[in-house]
Amino acid sequence: SRIPVTPAVLRSIFASSRTTLEERSLSRVAFFRFTGFLLSCVAISLAAARGRGIKSGAALLGV
Repeated sequence: SRIPVTPAVLRSIFASSRTTLEERSLSRVAFFRFTGFLLSCVAISLAAARGRGIKSGAALLGV
């Protein structure tokens, strides 16, 4: 029978080829990239809402 290839299995395969320090560094870089992506999404959304006017932006947020 075949072993299902899940994301956890793939991660363990790649993690086993790296040292703990390399794994920690990669995780930190991924976290900050993801955080930057989220912040840029929020900034773009706020800029778009401001462009449409404060009232429509507030209505969009449910305020």
